[in-house]
Amino acid sequence: MKKLYYATATIMGAVIGAGVLGIPFAFAKAGIVYGLINLAVVVLLVLTVNLYLGEVMLRTKGIHQLTGYAEKYVGKLGKDLMAFALIFGIYGTLIAYLLGIGDILSAFFGGNSFLYITAAFIVFSALIYAGIKAVSKSEFIFTYMKILVFAALAISLVAFFRSGNLSLAGFSMQTSFIPYGVVMFSIMAFPSLPEARELLQNEEKSLKKVILIATLLPAAIYALFALFFLGVLGSSVGEVAIITLSTIGPLQFILGFAFAILAMGTAYLSLGLALQEVYEYDYHISHRLAFILTSLMPFVMIILGIRGFVKTMSIVGAVAGGITAILIVLMFRNAKKQGDRHPEYTIKQSNLVSGILIALFALGIIYEIIYVF
Repeated sequence: MKKLYYATATIMGAVIGAGVLGIPFAFAKAGIVYGLINLAVVVLLVLTVNLYLGEVMLRTKGIHQLTGYAEKYVGKLGKDLMAFALIFGIYGTLIAYLLGIGDILSAFFGGNSFLYITAAFIVFSALIYAGIKAVSKSEFIFTYMKILVFAALAISLVAFFRSGNLSLAGFSMQTSFIPYGVVMFSIMAFPSLPEARELLQNEEKSLKKVILIATLLPAAIYALFALFFLGVLGSSVGEVAIITLSTIGPLQFILGFAFAILAMGTAYLSLGLALQEVYEYDYHISHRLAFILTSLMPFVMIILGIRGFVKTMSIVGAVAGGITAILIVLMFRNAKKQGDRHPEYTIKQSNLVSGILIALFALGIIYEIIYVF
């Protein structure tokens, strides 16, 4: 049972991160109805792909990250594409988290945000270097803490909620799909699933339950988060939603601050460890060099001037997430025939469903590139 909790916390730690802070802003642009529709559709797509990936892992002997599974079931090109999506996606995500933490700490304590970014970089790097046991234990504690903090924040906002603040914008090709990239960024955590699989050794039968809980519970939190923030702040909600809470009251700002730091901190650790494992397991790079490549690059990119919290999340979610999801669908189809282990659960394979998933993720990539650039 302890392994189940740790594995669930590992995935949820990666899922509930900086993305949740950008969801209210994106929903405000699209209107609450189309924001929730985007959320529901993306959650259904990602849950399906997560279950596919779970079966792929259970059909495969040995420990791998996504690049290793892609090479086994899609070939060298699949490995290279997965490596690009993983590295681009995780680095972009780590950059967004560091930027978000810097902005929030600066708003809360005052001072230069870069100093807070540097401090966060040092702390997170030390934990990533310590490895999976240290990270999983910290995630187990902090993941459930942030759910409790979120509940307290939601309760504290009830008195300020006004249904009239919820925008009911009509459908528009320009605005109704704005939340897609941010929601995709917020709900996907594909690289953390192999970590959960690793933690569930000898208890692999629990993997399906872990995937269901770790995908659906964050989705419910996101829906409530968006409803509460838009019901309280309306169209005035900022790009980093938590910072806008300073206009409501000190209690709400403190709770929002605590939730944001916990959310981004646990996600940073989980994804940072996943990227380090890509370098170690699938490219056979030494632990020390893998750590340096994982930890130093996001910090260097920020020093070089990368900025843009929501835009970074949107493009990473749609492009990196879309490429990864498409490859997982292809891996799932081939693993049915080429797998070398009997899985603890199976999902029925359908060419029609696979084709629809690939088409939708491809369209999401195209839309987001057009929208952002």
